[in-house]
Amino acid sequence: MSIAHALSAPTILADAFNEHLQGSSPLRIVVLTVLAVHCWRCLSLLARLGWHDSADAARQLFFWYLRRYLGRFLPLERALTATRKSFARDFAKKQRAIPTHFAALPRQGIPKTELLASCTALRGINSDYSKGQASGCVYHGGADGYTELINEAMALHQWTNPLHAGQFAGVRRMEIEVIAMVVGMFHGDDDACGALTSGGTESILLAMKAYRDMAFDQRCVSQPEIVLPETAHAAFFKAADYFKIRARKARVDPETCKVDMAHLRSLITSNTVALVASAPQYPHGIVDPIEQIAALGVKHGIPVHVDACLGGFLLPFMRAAGFDLGEGFDFRVAGVTSISCDTHKYGFAPKGSSVILYRSRDIRKYQMHAVPDWPGGIYASPIISGTPFPSRLRYTFYL
Repeated sequence: MSIAHALSAPTILADAFNEHLQGSSPLRIVVLTVLAVHCWRCLSLLARLGWHDSADAARQLFFWYLRRYLGRFLPLERALTATRKSFARDFAKKQRAIPTHFAALPRQGIPKTELLASCTALRGINSDYSKGQASGCVYHGGADGYTELINEAMALHQWTNPLHAGQFAGVRRMEIEVIAMVVGMFHGDDDACGALTSGGTESILLAMKAYRDMAFDQRCVSQPEIVLPETAHAAFFKAADYFKIRARKARVDPETCKVDMAHLRSLITSNTVALVASAPQYPHGIVDPIEQIAALGVKHGIPVHVDACLGGFLLPFMRAAGFDLGEGFDFRVAGVTSISCDTHKYGFAPKGSSVILYRSRDIRKYQMHAVPDWPGGIYASPIISGTPFPSRLRYTFYL
């Protein structure tokens, strides 16, 4: 085909359509156009969700159309609107009851006594977690002098930047030792490694990002999927949304709250980049059958992530305390390739501290991000934030 013929193809197609529709009523043309647009939308949704989940795609499409075109007439939409307004009204009412201290950047410096008085007043508005009734909110060691110790440790290194490890080698050393301690808790070998993060969500995000990139590099997986129990932490679904990974949920037994292994097994495909297990999961406190899930990972050559954000500082000591879990959960289990563990939960570090562990450095390298050709020089960072918050290194070190 010559270039001239190729350039004339759009004109030929347009003429063919015009000839086919010649004499058609305007209504027919409008209806055909609308149908074509919505057929394309349906196909796009099916491609995004996966053709084997066509029932789920059809359900989502149905409700999308319902809300898009009939939403204003539906009781559900009106109820949602009323709930949003009620929430905004209640929130605004609570905020109006709090006096404003600084609504704009002060033109002059504020005296120390005034600043501390403002901070003290705002602290008094917070709920007192020490009285209980704040499940999952604050994990505090409770020992006398504990808070003072953490404050002293933070003050020693207040003006540091862990991104510049050469300049602040002491802070870097703290991070190394925190990771080494947690690796030891989970029985990692000499190749096991990790990174300090701002919390369990970031640890999970990094692991899923690493497995997505590893699968693309090693297996050319361009439509990544993770398979996880429906009780897995919401951070996995955030990771799926952020990194364009499809999350395939395995149902759990309504009586035992344990994952249905047959259903989980059926969800594994050639696009699966990771299997997920919780130790324990948040909704019911149930530890997933990690050894069975890990065995599936070994069989199919798929990495297995264990989310121990909640139980990370409990499970390693259960046997010594006289409780037999019945099965493994750490790196002693073949197939377990990464573990997330929150030091700011039962490690009793203040909020903003977690550790993501990998069985080997060959996996962790996919977590990293680097821009080698940036005009400002080579820029590389191991976690999501460019400059890690240094205080979390300090107070985690002083657990």
